[in-house]
Amino acid sequence: MQARFGAFALKVLTVSFFAATLGIATGILAMTLSDLPQVENLETYEPKSVTTILDIHGNVVHEFYREKRIPVPLEKIPVLVRKAFLVAEDWRFYDHFGIDLIGLFRATIKNLIEQRYAEGASTITQQLAKNLFLSPEKTLGRKFKEAALSIQIERRYSKNEILSLYLNQIYLGQGCYGVETASQTYFGKSVNKLSLAEAAMLAGLPKGPNLFSPFHDPEKARIRRDTILQQMFERNILTKQEWDQAKEEPLPQNPGTEDRIQSYFAAYVSDLLGKDSQIGEDQLYKGYLAIQSTLDLKLQRAAELAVERGIENYAKRHKISPKDKEKLPQAALLAIHAQTGEIRALVGGRSFQESQFNRALFAIRQPGSAFKPVLYAATLERGYTQSTLVEDTPISFTNVVSQEWNPENYENEYDGWIPLRVALEKSKNVVAIRLLQTIGISSLQSMALRLGTTSPIAANLSSALGSSSLTLPELVRIYATFVNGGMRPELHGIRSVRSNSGMELWHSSPINQAILDPQIAFLMTDLLSGVIRFGTGSFANDLPCTVGGKTGTTDNNIDSLFVGFTSNIVAAVWMGFDERKSLGPQETGAKASGPIWKDFMSESCNENSSEFIRPSGIVMVEVDHSSGLKAGQFCTDIISEAFIEGTAPTETCHEEEEEFEGHTTGPEFTKED
Repeated sequence: MQARFGAFALKVLTVSFFAATLGIATGILAMTLSDLPQVENLETYEPKSVTTILDIHGNVVHEFYREKRIPVPLEKIPVLVRKAFLVAEDWRFYDHFGIDLIGLFRATIKNLIEQRYAEGASTITQQLAKNLFLSPEKTLGRKFKEAALSIQIERRYSKNEILSLYLNQIYLGQGCYGVETASQTYFGKSVNKLSLAEAAMLAGLPKGPNLFSPFHDPEKARIRRDTILQQMFERNILTKQEWDQAKEEPLPQNPGTEDRIQSYFAAYVSDLLGKDSQIGEDQLYKGYLAIQSTLDLKLQRAAELAVERGIENYAKRHKISPKDKEKLPQAALLAIHAQTGEIRALVGGRSFQESQFNRALFAIRQPGSAFKPVLYAATLERGYTQSTLVEDTPISFTNVVSQEWNPENYENEYDGWIPLRVALEKSKNVVAIRLLQTIGISSLQSMALRLGTTSPIAANLSSALGSSSLTLPELVRIYATFVNGGMRPELHGIRSVRSNSGMELWHSSPINQAILDPQIAFLMTDLLSGVIRFGTGSFANDLPCTVGGKTGTTDNNIDSLFVGFTSNIVAAVWMGFDERKSLGPQETGAKASGPIWKDFMSESCNENSSEFIRPSGIVMVEVDHSSGLKAGQFCTDIISEAFIEGTAPTETCHEEEEEFEGHTTGPEFTKED
């Protein structure tokens, strides 16, 4: 009796123990699953995507992303690509309910036999649940949640919906999420153009995006790809011939790092839109935006190469080793469309990785003689013509404390009385000083302000020589106003921003302002064309289009500049050291920055450039170049110059004459202090 009672009591205790254990386990499981995410969120789920900057032709210039992803619908993903992923990750995907019990049993046995984690059994649905809703921690609780979420997802969504989410969500290395982004990154083409071998290589990446990357370990990537191809053959997805051909296909080559100089433009866009109340940094990096920029990728490439070659040539001239980068100067290039002010190319320095400071937009440096056209425009407004004689003789000043200032021409050459045109072509410094004395400093300051400068112009005579510091945007705006018939353009780099649905979220509305008489503007383009044909810019005289421009070199060759234009592109190039030290002997605007400008502009000459538009009231007259007088039968140096009607010279030149009798030396003005 006691024995029977004892056996009964043992059974009761055993049942009670297992019941309690089951209850505790059920309680723990219930607590674990009590905070499961709501899978209905998948219906409104928008994966993080990529914001793209497009150039004027629709080419992708740059991408912003926290997760680099380009979502595509399942129907645009080829069946063979889908099957490659199913073979690699979950062949029984269309047969299980979210958890593959057969696969789980098989993996468990294999892992027990080999006494290691030799095979996993996570389904595509489980991977999706983990990636979307759970942390990557490897705990039993997370596995319970993953299984429960997978079952819920399978009950609520179709297999194709789940597979579509997975193929757009999965991480595939190189910062890529989803098959479309990975396809473009590894192969440079859309997923719908992948070959069998390429599809198999992508399908091999989820198991180890870095381990099986063709860029990190090509041999492991090849073995993994070929294993998947073999499995596709064994499952009758491929024929033997297709399998054999696919195995012979080479792996993709590493395309290298992102363009280093374009990042200056991307940083400008990021800063502008990131601070904008309508866009903001979060939306910029969340994706789904298409930023229509004003950049021309073809011209941008030309600008990058021109700057790179310019610095390389400087290194050769000064015998600087590639290892001694700190001895190399910086260089910047800014090119805009003259009529609209749209930025077409921007290079902010020799390397964005080395320095993120954008010299093309923000460096404030002395422009030197590149500023003289402002003075000449103000002089033309006061009644001067291209043929007006100006005095090119030494000049000296003494201030109240007996300090002398003796401005000099380059190489100390003086030509006496010369036409205004020749003075600009030869960049005569003393002529510029005398002109500023005549028209007054306030006239120069007023003209500079009208032409678009925002930096202050000092109230002293050295301002005629470009001693007041400016930025490249200020300089290109000045020259663009001349090219644009006196209309001052507003510089901008973004046309619009649209959402992925096509809704416009942001747009620019630049307004050109008429600030200069079109006749004066045309006279300036004609004068500056002469600088290229006969003056300090003659290095660019062989360009295949009509161009104009002006060199700029500061004291001791600290800054080298060239600003020039075609009929529709204005570009400024600067070279110098950030620490404001000399570039070296002879490193002038014509030698250091000028060739960079010419190299770039040779590409721009093919971009619909034409002759400058001549406004009404302007006549072209043949004159003697050296005297500015009307061309006669004895003159040999004859050129065609622009004049406002009624202002052309009437005196005819005679080659044997030494004096320019009766030739105007300019209007009489009251000099301003």
